[in-house]
Amino acid sequence: MLAALHAAEYSVPTPIQAAAIEPGLAGRDIIGSAQTGTGKTAAFLVPIIERLRDRPGSALVLAPTRELAEQTYDWAGKLGGPWLAFCPRRRRCRLPVPDQRLGAPPFHRHCHTGTLA
Repeated sequence: MLAALHAAEYSVPTPIQAAAIEPGLAGRDIIGSAQTGTGKTAAFLVPIIERLRDRPGSALVLAPTRELAEQTYDWAGKLGGPWLAFCPRRRRCRLPVPDQRLGAPPFHRHCHTGTLA
């Protein structure tokens, strides 16, 4: 991970990264807000990738826009290295139970209507 962070030209964590990475590594939920370009994507991907490296499993990342989904996919590839497999989904979300909720607004509205892409 350190080599990947160095290659991505990270040397000092941004405030959002400093606040989010340690709780994420401990398995805690993270809610954060920061301006564009402050490293929010890396702030939540670093703990996910590190936890997957230590414990086999999977992670589901939902993004509200295609652009953010592509950015997340690109950064996961940069930070995860060759051992991490990705399966990007660019289809609409169809939940088996119409009343099932996924995430918080706007995700539940999109999944309920089948428009999450």
